[in-house]
Amino acid sequence: MLLPSFRHRRVHPSVLLVAASLVGCSVDIDDLFSDDPADGGGSAQGAGSPNGGSAQGGDASGPGGFPSHGGESSNGGQPSDGGGTTTVSESCGDNLINGLEECDGNDFGGLDCTDFGSDNPAGLTCSGVCTIDTSNCQSPTECGNGSVEQGEECDDGNNLANDGCSPTCSIDGTCQSPVELQIGMGTTSVFGDTTNAQSQENPGNISYCQGATGPEIVFKIMPDDSGVATLYLPSSGTVFDAAMYVSQNCVVGDDTPCHDNYNTLSGDNGGEVLSFPVTAGTPFYAVIDGFHPEDSGAFELTIDLSSGEDCSDPIPIMLEGDAGYDLYGNTTGHTNNGASSQVSTCGGAGAGPDLVYEITSLEGDTFNFEMFTQFNSVLHARSSCESQETQFVCSAPVNSNGSSFSIDSGNGETNYVYADGTMSSSGFYTLRISH
Repeated sequence: MLLPSFRHRRVHPSVLLVAASLVGCSVDIDDLFSDDPADGGGSAQGAGSPNGGSAQGGDASGPGGFPSHGGESSNGGQPSDGGGTTTVSESCGDNLINGLEECDGNDFGGLDCTDFGSDNPAGLTCSGVCTIDTSNCQSPTECGNGSVEQGEECDDGNNLANDGCSPTCSIDGTCQSPVELQIGMGTTSVFGDTTNAQSQENPGNISYCQGATGPEIVFKIMPDDSGVATLYLPSSGTVFDAAMYVSQNCVVGDDTPCHDNYNTLSGDNGGEVLSFPVTAGTPFYAVIDGFHPEDSGAFELTIDLSSGEDCSDPIPIMLEGDAGYDLYGNTTGHTNNGASSQVSTCGGAGAGPDLVYEITSLEGDTFNFEMFTQFNSVLHARSSCESQETQFVCSAPVNSNGSSFSIDSGNGETNYVYADGTMSSSGFYTLRISH
């Protein structure tokens, strides 16, 4: 590909010596780079020309008469017969730059293709009339132009992150090259696009997912603190039927937490929620996938890291769509911050360690809550997190691991649900929400 112009103007020392011998004892530097042909500008005065004509390195000239792409002479590189075209120096071919030669053999006077706008130094050639030919120099690499060039693994026509091709044109968003994120306590929002991403991961027939075969973006997320991580794909920011799943080492198995929602506020788009305990310094992988092969596009992912310890930092859960939700937790090591309000249905239960969820229903409905544990569980809910007096439902079956109740919730309504235990009862649990 021909490069449009040279970036540097260089004059070989021998040029000044030859010019001095032609015009006398003095050299006018301005004349050497004049644009007036009568003054030697635009094309260099050539020694050995039959008629004192010009020695042209091609039909186009760069600054100071330096040819832009080193064209050959019109007669195959032979001396001009007086037509005023290219003249071959008597020393051309001796592998040394002499006189007005731009190059000779492999001698380019220290120049390479990078001096003419290329990212790769290789490619310069010397013509038969000792002019530099840049036609084999590669064009400068430009990430984001939609063309995969030397040194690029991909080029999707933009410089956006989290879309399968990084802003530096390297493949990302795969298990081998995931998009890496570091999170602290609080909420982080990430925007991405799976349109040009690869399709390598498939969660199989996992609960709520039943196979996700579209292109995906893989995130490797490093938590700075221990707590409960909650991932949410708002339907308002997701334009395709998505599925979301997480794993510890990017290996998908039958026990991989996965969620695919449907009938959300945006059709079947978005609405996925996953919530689970994480440990500081231990990364996990999150995959944003398309449910069908043709499902892809832009998405918004919110990642919240909460302690869930009390009302100052509850675990936020947004409910939309018709799919159920499995929320994972562990009350071991936590304190008792939400003791039951002594209503008759609980009889004073709920004195064990607990975690509190802030649950908002974007669409009104009756939601069923069920807690699966290996310890004597208690489940209760309030309309105001800080006030025990606002508790309106509680479930504490005697000597039972299963607590459950239902809540009628309006559009945009928020309630606080406590995953609790009796006395010192604690451990891992799954809180299932259906409707």
